[in-house]
Amino acid sequence: QHFAAARVLGAGAYGTVYRGVDPDNAVEFAAKRLECQDAQQREYLERMTTAEIRVLTNFIHPNIIPLLGHCLHRDGAVLVYEFQPQGSLDAHLMNDQKAQQLSWGRRSSIV
Repeated sequence: QHFAAARVLGAGAYGTVYRGVDPDNAVEFAAKRLECQDAQQREYLERMTTAEIRVLTNFIHPNIIPLLGHCLHRDGAVLVYEFQPQGSLDAHLMNDQKAQQLSWGRRSSIV
């Protein structure tokens, strides 16, 4: 139920992002569930996930979505992020209608 299709926010080559709610305090979060069956790709995924965790736990920037927690296991990993109700920057830039709302001045100020 927690990783149900109705909770999917997006999907990529190595996993799916789900919307979740902490039952104790009703705080929303995004959980990126990473899975890979191929042994060679799994090794790559492990290295990239470890690097992402290392960077996000040591780097704080107002335009980087904070990593709230993670769980590494044999078949993949789950990374838990602060939920962004308006979606990610790349989702806005890849959508022509949403991209038009971001002036070049605003885009350069995000970096």
